[in-house]
Order: sequence, then C-alpha cells, then structure tokens
Amino acid sequence: MRESHCESSNTILHQESPMSGASQWKRAPVVWIVAVQAAVLVFLVVFYLSWKGSMSELLWQLKHGSAGSRRDAVYELTRMGRGAIAAAPVLKEALEDSDPRIQTMAADALLPGLFT
Repeated sequence: MRESHCESSNTILHQESPMSGASQWKRAPVVWIVAVQAAVLVFLVVFYLSWKGSMSELLWQLKHGSAGSRRDAVYELTRMGRGAIAAAPVLKEALEDSDPRIQTMAADALLPGLFT
C-alpha cells in the first residue's frame, strides 16, 4: 500500500497497489491450477517410469526365467489387459513354451487383443 498525505488535513490516505487485496485473490486460482497440473504431471511421469520398468522386467522373466517366474510374468501381463499390448510378440513366443500351463495363460493374455 502506498501512503500519501492530504495537505488540507494532516491525515494519511491509503491507496491500494495493483497487487493487493482482491487482485491477489483473483490470481490465486491460477496459481493453484498450475500447481495441481505440475503435481499431476510429476505423478504421471513417476507412474510411467515405474510401469515401464515393471514391463521390461516381466518380459525378461517371460523370456529367460524359470517356469514359475514365467507363469508369474504371464499372470501379471494378463492382469494388465490392453496395457500389455507391447508384450504381444513375447506372449506369442510363449504359446510354444515347454510348460502347457504357460501356453494356456499366454493364449488367455492374448485373447483381449484379438477382439479389438
């Protein structure tokens, strides 16, 4: 706030600066919107990076793991549904796995993609 003196009476008059009072409150929603957008962006980046890491780990297990870890990998990929579309080539290879349970699970994982 700026202060100025009135010459006729020795009182101080207060003038609002452009950034005080109501104008500050008008800017507050914009600041909150930007802060929320930034928080959502950070969350999505962290989520994507963790998902990408888990997907590559599952694909590695499916190709190189023991029978138990291959079953676990196929199960997790099946739970991802259409989110596991990048795993389709590896799941197709799993159709020829030596373990018949893995073959069946891989076929089940591929089924949602056949009908889209």
